[in-house]
Amino acid sequence: MRTYLLSLLCLFVLRISTPNQAVSQQSIQLKNGSVELFSAGMLGAGKAAQEAENESFHSFAQTVLHQGEYHLVLQFDDILTSDERRELEVYGVLLDQYIPPNGYVSRVSRNIELSELTEYGLNGYGRTSIGNKISRSFLTFLENEKSGRISIRASFSSQLSTREVQDAISLRSDLTGIKVIPAAAFFTAELTPDEIFRVARLPFVQAIEPHSESFSVESVAGSTRQDEGAGADFHVPNIRANVVKSELNGRLGLSGAGVFVGVGDVVYQGDTHVDMRGRHTILDPGLSANGNFSQHGNHTSGTVGGDGALKPRFEGLAPKSSIYSMRLGYGFSIGLEQPSPMVISSNSWNNSDPDFGDWYEQKGRYNIYSQSIDELLRTETELLSVFSAGNSGGTQQGYPENYLMLNPSFGAAKNTMVVGRYGNPVFVSITPSFGPARDGRVKPDVVAQHNVHSGVAFNQYATSQGSSQSTPAVSGAAALLYEHYRSTNGGDTPDGGLIKAVIMNTADYIFEQGPSYAAGYGLVNTRRAAKLISSSQFQKSQIEHGSAAEVAIDVPSSIDGKPVAQLKVMLYWIDKEASPYAHPALVNNLDLIVSDGAIDHQPWVLDSTRANVALPASRGIDTLNNTEQVAIDFPTAGTYTATITGTSVPFGPQEFYLVYSYVLDELLITYPLGDDKLFSGQNKVVFWDTYHVGAEREADDAEYSLDGGTSWTSFYGGSFSVRSNAALIVPESELTEALIRVTQGGRVAISEPFTISEQLTISQDESGSGESMLVWNEVSGAASYELLQLSETNEWEVIESLPDTSIVIGANLTGTRSAWMSVRAVNSTETIRSQRADAVHYVSSNTLPVAIGDVVNTLLDSRVTIDVLANDSDLDGDTIYIKEVTSASHGSVLLADNQEVKYTPESGYAGLDTFDYTIVDGYGGSATGAVTVSVASGVSTEESSMLPTEFRLEVNYPNPF
Repeated sequence: MRTYLLSLLCLFVLRISTPNQAVSQQSIQLKNGSVELFSAGMLGAGKAAQEAENESFHSFAQTVLHQGEYHLVLQFDDILTSDERRELEVYGVLLDQYIPPNGYVSRVSRNIELSELTEYGLNGYGRTSIGNKISRSFLTFLENEKSGRISIRASFSSQLSTREVQDAISLRSDLTGIKVIPAAAFFTAELTPDEIFRVARLPFVQAIEPHSESFSVESVAGSTRQDEGAGADFHVPNIRANVVKSELNGRLGLSGAGVFVGVGDVVYQGDTHVDMRGRHTILDPGLSANGNFSQHGNHTSGTVGGDGALKPRFEGLAPKSSIYSMRLGYGFSIGLEQPSPMVISSNSWNNSDPDFGDWYEQKGRYNIYSQSIDELLRTETELLSVFSAGNSGGTQQGYPENYLMLNPSFGAAKNTMVVGRYGNPVFVSITPSFGPARDGRVKPDVVAQHNVHSGVAFNQYATSQGSSQSTPAVSGAAALLYEHYRSTNGGDTPDGGLIKAVIMNTADYIFEQGPSYAAGYGLVNTRRAAKLISSSQFQKSQIEHGSAAEVAIDVPSSIDGKPVAQLKVMLYWIDKEASPYAHPALVNNLDLIVSDGAIDHQPWVLDSTRANVALPASRGIDTLNNTEQVAIDFPTAGTYTATITGTSVPFGPQEFYLVYSYVLDELLITYPLGDDKLFSGQNKVVFWDTYHVGAEREADDAEYSLDGGTSWTSFYGGSFSVRSNAALIVPESELTEALIRVTQGGRVAISEPFTISEQLTISQDESGSGESMLVWNEVSGAASYELLQLSETNEWEVIESLPDTSIVIGANLTGTRSAWMSVRAVNSTETIRSQRADAVHYVSSNTLPVAIGDVVNTLLDSRVTIDVLANDSDLDGDTIYIKEVTSASHGSVLLADNQEVKYTPESGYAGLDTFDYTIVDGYGGSATGAVTVSVASGVSTEESSMLPTEFRLEVNYPNPF
């Protein structure tokens, strides 16, 4: 152990060489320029030299001193060990962040003799400048801007209190709009350019960026029609989640039960869809970018956890998971504060910082938000945070189209799981955002289907497309894996980092072997991921700088009679958050080698240079990513050794996950399965798994049989969207079982028998004798029909079996004023049951709500908030909701999620204006009211036109939806 001495009495306790001294200089390269370091060799100089430096020391020391601590960049001869860092901390030297090579952003007590640090190998020291803390483009803007306030976001040294930060800033600025987030070590404020420069000189301020409270969602909404087109419902089987949800033939029957998922998104009346009944809690709805209501969050929530109660075809990934909805931005942390904390945070949005300079410069950039989310995930170990990669593809800086267009901030963080979109675009305005991150890291991590039909408010559905839809699909798949891990590990919750590693390592390569900047580690394969967990093919350990660990992997020649075509081994670690000005962002660098005894197999690497960014991965040494993957084709059976080396671990010990999986040389149909039930005429997609990638995944033929395999009809016309699939229009047939056969390169795969029948529909009919009846169409091959009622816990229960196609229904049958009802067909032997019909909402009686028009006054250029529901009523006592508002002729109308309506007249307009609104009661009743606004000229004294930053919705339970 090295000895560390305190100097108790000295005139200048911290000896620092200054720029006017003749010392050898070196530098550390940062994202924005470099830090000039001064040699530690002068620290032990004699008395005469010390006296000569005193005068210049004063000026330098004051620039790095705050509250008794010097804020410095220290560079050592080598990485410090954990023991050395603990020793230094005891004596007042705190190492906050790492800057390669061997540099630390540090806080040093003024009572420390800096020369003693040479005992620890200190060879240089310096400070960050304003040019290091602020990007070149933003700095240029500030230098040219003479007035006005600018919103900024600034990171500061950890462990400073809110009061310390506020007090220091208030001495250098007219304190305006400051908000300190101490847990994430950053603050936001509105400052003039001169104030920004003064704040940047504060020693504890580490980086400053332009800031906006604006966050934008990552999708384009399509039609609200009940879309039955191909692609609307294959987001579940496309990532093979249907396989682990199936209960047939000993499968896992996963549903996400007991798993809480936070959906950071804007929602409107999120509790008004039966598919989410009892499982959707709105913690903080937030607002869309323009302050208006949005159903984007309804759609993404349904993608994660909708149970298909209304329309079974559009069931989400984890139909029994519980959803917390919360606002966009850093507010998602409230999901961690619940009695049942969320373990997955699904975020289909990105922050939209102001553009000062090159808009493209933001893309893929690691910044203060990246740092804060990386730190959160390092401390909240059970949390998996999933973010969308973006839809802002284009061409920049000579890169191929869509490359280097990754969302910044959370999308460019190291520890988040970033999801890209994959599949054919339906809306041509949507273009994908590919990686790499600015420092060359692999992003996105994985991809998933992006064209999804999902539930929105008031029991409607809509089609949306983009990485907004891919992201909740992966979040829902993760919920299934959390459930599975708990069931196989005594109820323990897995680390989010482990689930991320499992998902990445079992994803299917798409175009070429290996990862890519377009698709990360590939298309998520939930079947393979669950199998890895079932077999416990993972280890968690830790490593220090300069040490190594070994993991033995037994590789069989075959599994269940199928040859092992590929061994995939992945090393992943939750890396310490990086300094926003460090480049690259990797802090702890681990390396992976897998040896078969004769060959040392290196991990995949990519080349982020313009000319090579789209090229396939090769093997090499990775110095950028906190993920490394080795893939070995057709491995010889035996014991393999995975060696993990702590190549550079400035903040150890570093925990890591080592996961491995096998890809079998097989052809396996994964959709449809034996418990799937299809209607004739539906557009479906058949999926299969294979070892091959790219064009080799194509089938030679795909056929169906309606007679148990005696005869076959080909339907293969090439793959749809991805190559291991085939589009199928379900053939016309009576209620029966069907088969699918896929042929590929001499292999033949035949599906399990699945059910086909004519389309079945049910409706409420009151046109006859006055009694309310449920009626449905006759289905060929059906001997009887089972009438189903949805329970309060959203379980379908058989309440009647009958041969007819109608039934008189009333409160005596359902036991309630209203109920969701459905029906399914049954064959004569009661061995085959069709898919149930889309549900109908039976209501025994209902009085329509009453909407009474409103007349309000406002002044010129002044927004007015209108509580239109205040004078509306419902005689049945039902909760009424605003479903929609129309536009006004001379102003804008916004509907907020708290059901307030905000009207803003056109600039300079005075006179009358009108718009309508529609209310619903949840039992099929609706009414329309009119609002008349009188805009008078005069000085505006009404509320500011600025929207409030947050709303809170009190959810009313129970409700009829």
